[in-house]
Amino acid sequence: AVREWRSQVVAPLRSVRRALKTGLGGFAPDHVHALREQVKSIELMAERKAFELLAQAAEPPGSAALVQCSEVVHEVARWYSQATRAPSVLAEQDTQEALLRLGSLRV
Repeated sequence: AVREWRSQVVAPLRSVRRALKTGLGGFAPDHVHALREQVKSIELMAERKAFELLAQAAEPPGSAALVQCSEVVHEVARWYSQATRAPSVLAEQDTQEALLRLGSLRV
């Protein structure tokens, strides 16, 4: 479900945002800046929804092994947010809750 969401929702939004960065359709970047910022905001909302989908499969935390798993999940999320240049999404409460739930998955 997450893969489908990311490919059909997040990726197209990201493509639009990136295209607007350099201007598009005869518009200079400064003429589409406000639109690009709105697309960026929607893209971040879509990313949060992807985290929510992942968190739905999680169980409550409870063991030392789960703490280590939680640390790995947070580290991956930090790397991903830096790679996508969206670090602010990590500070949001919904994202933190999703990461906690992901970190509690039993593997």
